[in-house]
Amino acid sequence: MCGPLAAALLQDGGVISPYIDLHEFWLLNPRVHEAKLKWIFPENRFLHTKISTPIADYDFKAHPLQTGDFLYLYAGSRGSFEHMLTVTHVDEQGRAYTVTNLNTDEGYLVDEFMLYDPENLDEGLIARWNNRDYAQFGLNRAPAALRFGTRSPSGKKRQHTDCDHRQRNDSS
Repeated sequence: MCGPLAAALLQDGGVISPYIDLHEFWLLNPRVHEAKLKWIFPENRFLHTKISTPIADYDFKAHPLQTGDFLYLYAGSRGSFEHMLTVTHVDEQGRAYTVTNLNTDEGYLVDEFMLYDPENLDEGLIARWNNRDYAQFGLNRAPAALRFGTRSPSGKKRQHTDCDHRQRNDSS
C-alpha cells in the first residue's frame, strides 16, 4: 500500500505524471525495477541519490529532505519491511512529514506523521522504525535508501512542490 499511496501524493502534487499507473508502485523493488524508476523519475527532472548511510544515522541537518521527495527505504538484514514514502511538507523548524501507512496497536493507520526532527533525532517515524521497542510493529533499520527529488528548470534542487495537502482549499 505504501508505494501507490506515495505515488498518489506525488501525482496529486503535480510532481509525477498523472498518466503513470499507480499499480507501477505496487511491490516496487529498485533491485528489479531500476528501468521503471528511471522512467517514472527521469534524470533530467529528478535528482537520483543513493543514501548509503544507515537512515538512522543519516545527517538530516546537512542533507534535509524536501517537500516532494520520494524515498525507498531498504530493510536490510535486521529489518522486517521495506517502505516507500513521499515527503508531504517540511515545517519552519526543518521537520519533515509524510502521509503513510503505519502499523500500530489499533491496526494500520493512514495519517500524517513526522519523519524526523533535525534537532531531536529520537523523534519521528525514522527513529521508531529503528527502535527495538517497536519491533512488534516491524523494523525498517534501513541500511540504505533511494531518494528522488525534483530539479528546477536550471537543474538545481527545487525548493517547493505542491504535495502539502493540509493547505488546499478543495471547496471550489
